[in-house]
Amino acid sequence: VLVRPVDGAVLAAQVRSATRSRAAAGRVASRAAEARLVGDQLTRTFAQIDRELDLTRRVRLALLQRTLPDSPTAAFAVCHRPRSRNGGDFYAVHALDRGRTLFLVGDVIGHTTAGGLLGAFVAEAVRDLARERPTAPAGALLAEANLALLRLKLEDAPLVSLVAGVLDESGALSIARAGLPAPLHLPANGPPAAWNIPGPFLGIAETTYPSHVARLRPGDALLVATDGTRPDGDPGPDDGSRLPEIAARHSGRTGQQFVDAVATDLLAQVRHEDDVTLLALFVPIKLNEPNALDVQATA
Repeated sequence: VLVRPVDGAVLAAQVRSATRSRAAAGRVASRAAEARLVGDQLTRTFAQIDRELDLTRRVRLALLQRTLPDSPTAAFAVCHRPRSRNGGDFYAVHALDRGRTLFLVGDVIGHTTAGGLLGAFVAEAVRDLARERPTAPAGALLAEANLALLRLKLEDAPLVSLVAGVLDESGALSIARAGLPAPLHLPANGPPAAWNIPGPFLGIAETTYPSHVARLRPGDALLVATDGTRPDGDPGPDDGSRLPEIAARHSGRTGQQFVDAVATDLLAQVRHEDDVTLLALFVPIKLNEPNALDVQATA
């Protein structure tokens, strides 16, 4: 706004102010356009990540066994409840030679799109080692799988928890644990007992894993669960899980009915969205083995 008579200095100041305002508006418009471009690029990037997560989830679920092989000693049942898009739970049961059966349950700790692939790598490593070394205890299989994982030299690699066991046709079992909740033994006569086998997570450092050796008797069952069964889903020695109590409550069931019932009760108490996996093996009553359970630990 100019007041007559026009002062030349005021007019010049007004023009300079308008020029600065126009230049500032131009810079703001340019930055706004850049921001829109960055926003569009981020939107496309997030959409791509979302598609990759969906693809990873589909591949991970496709890699899981749908049918568990028969065993001369035990029947297997599994309940896998995927509760997150990038969950890392995995499991497998493989028939080996000499009447042996390998079973494993694991979890890739941490949210990573490569969790399913890493779990498949560990499962395949344990299976190959069990076939190559028929007399190796379960602890040795975990130690070798740990070395295979370390040799990948992954930067900021996620931890892997695992329970693996080898059962022969006589009922003799060798089992080892790396970070996963303790396997739960359900004897034919008696209360459930957790086998607190020591063992660190895979992928931390080169180490050894002790093997727990037992002979299962007719009517016994063994239940292996992932961290998703814990109330908060956090790995640790004191999990506060109600798994023994719930498993005992459903001890009258067997096979798929048992693991489904246990999973349903467990999901009612968890406060997270981590995957839940339960793998159970049941020794049939007709197995002709001693009535006493022989348990020992070997390095």
